[in-house]
Amino acid sequence: MKQNLTFATVEMPSITLAEKKTPYQHVQIVQTKQFGKIALLDRIVQFSEKDEGFYHESFVHPGMALHESPKNVLIIGGGDGGTLREALKHPIESATLVEIDGEAMELMRAHIPLAEEAFTDKRTTVIIGDGFAHLHETQNTYDIILLDLSDPEGPAEKLYQEGFYQTVKKALAPGGILISHTPTADYYAHQTQPIIRALSKTFATVTPYFEFVPSYFCSMTFAIASDTARTNTVAKTLTERKILLKTYTPEQLQNLLLPSAHLKDIKI
Repeated sequence: MKQNLTFATVEMPSITLAEKKTPYQHVQIVQTKQFGKIALLDRIVQFSEKDEGFYHESFVHPGMALHESPKNVLIIGGGDGGTLREALKHPIESATLVEIDGEAMELMRAHIPLAEEAFTDKRTTVIIGDGFAHLHETQNTYDIILLDLSDPEGPAEKLYQEGFYQTVKKALAPGGILISHTPTADYYAHQTQPIIRALSKTFATVTPYFEFVPSYFCSMTFAIASDTARTNTVAKTLTERKILLKTYTPEQLQNLLLPSAHLKDIKI
């Protein structure tokens, strides 16, 4: 079936390869000329096979490189596996991925397999369940927690609140780091700013940053939060850990954390 999907103000011809209405959201896998296969949730682009590295590499590596020795990682969301794949490039001991929508994850893995080696890695544990509940119930602590969430609506809304960030903080080991996706500051600064403020009430240091993702037709905003001050030696650490990158250089990822006029209106 051919259709025109509207991303921002751009209409892109596409062919639907698969779609399913899960208990949580409407999942579509489409084929496009410009970006190859694209996964959408409720008609919002999640990633494309041609440029997913812009999102996953810029989301994962700056924050993980700020930790001197991350061993245990928790990912909430991220059912496509891209975040898991990038986290496992670091010398960690375990990675736990908690995804609420197992049906969406299966559809994405079947049609756009980004990270099958990561899913079968002996360090990986996959839990189909509610990340909110997992953090309340777990007795484990983590050096890195990555919130790879859909936008703050529907099932993910409660994962952007100050109370949830307090729960996240309790699950972090001493010196731990939270890395979170936030809505794009290009169009949704009214959502991004309260999230950054909630993080700043919970953690001593919050660093918002952004990167342009071509298939989103806008910049994606992220935040790194911790109670420990960090020296920005991202490039040095990524080089020493021999992290293999396909989209960036280590220096480019380090520079993402420099103060930016683009985020001047996101007040902490």
